[in-house]
Amino acid sequence: MRLKTRIHQELLGILDLKPPPADRREDAEPEIRSVLSGLLAREQAMPLNLFERECLIVDVINELFGLGRSRRCSGIQRSPTFW
Repeated sequence: MRLKTRIHQELLGILDLKPPPADRREDAEPEIRSVLSGLLAREQAMPLNLFERECLIVDVINELFGLGRSRRCSGIQRSPTFW
């Protein structure tokens, strides 16, 4: 399973167990970002540099709120096991 898919599924499982952090993205994003950072910190199979880590976090948050992929991250090389 791809890293992004696995992280996204784990995040949804965690959020399902807790009350929603907030209705608005601006209010919810810090808590979601913190959860994602914790999940990625446990990942040792695929080390990420800071840019890749931020792109993954932004992409997952965008998907969570029904937005598309981040434009600033669209140009990076993406491993099939990563994305």
